[in-house]
Amino acid sequence: MGSGVVLVGALAVTIYLLTVPPSPLAVVKDFWTAMELHQNDAGRQSDFGRAYAHFDSDLQQEQTLDEFLELATSNSSFFRAGNRRWFTIVENETATVEGRFTIDGDVEISSASFWLVKTNETWKIIAYRIQGELSGLAAGAIP
Repeated sequence: MGSGVVLVGALAVTIYLLTVPPSPLAVVKDFWTAMELHQNDAGRQSDFGRAYAHFDSDLQQEQTLDEFLELATSNSSFFRAGNRRWFTIVENETATVEGRFTIDGDVEISSASFWLVKTNETWKIIAYRIQGELSGLAAGAIP
């Protein structure tokens, strides 16, 4: 009987983890991972389409994929982060995620702010600012 209870408990936890939508922090981390520059010899490239998919439809209307690609590729150095520290504030259906990126734990080399909204149980980026340069803002969004 004991192993059956453990199995049912493990199954319940697995189902919960597979059905719970990602948190605002998980969305931003996936955006950042998709944007990161990888070593050329690793054969991997940034996945701008995956990052762009995290944008709310209003932000996608304000900033097309082509405009986003142009901004992202011309500011690619922002995504070469060393140590990352993320801070998240969630208030009902909105969230703010801020990141600070350092080299050797001391020198801040970059910062980022993301504003998200929860729509249909999915967190989407409505605005962002990376090092004050690379940014997007959906119409009507007031970060």
